Amino acid sequence: MEIPSQFSHLKFSPGLLAEIEIYMGDPDEPEWGMKPFEVALMEVMQDSDDPCQPIQFEFRNELRNIGIKLGIFAVITEKEMANSMVISTHTGRSCKKYDFKKKGVCYKFVSWQPLGIDS
Repeated sequence: MEIPSQFSHLKFSPGLLAEIEIYMGDPDEPEWGMKPFEVALMEVMQDSDDPCQPIQFEFRNELRNIGIKLGIFAVITEKEMANSMVISTHTGRSCKKYDFKKKGVCYKFVSWQPLGIDS
């Protein structure tokens, strides 16, 4: 599979590329529709946080690193963290809001825009 030029500076493992290719669809079965690389990457990233999706879950750290490099995720500042308290509707407890933590640094989702997707 050829990686689009805007992603050529990123390192994708062979397994992750194979997973993205599956999400893109089978060119021999066009009736099912083909997805662009960017959309398939977004869908794999979305599924990577779901432990019920073991293949995608396997690539979670790699996908997070790619997301950080692309600007899909950004560091959440101390000020933002202090202002982002949420109350759980289940427990009534307050908690800090961030999407994931890596080496003690908290990250939040920013946008799919770096993939050229407006959503």
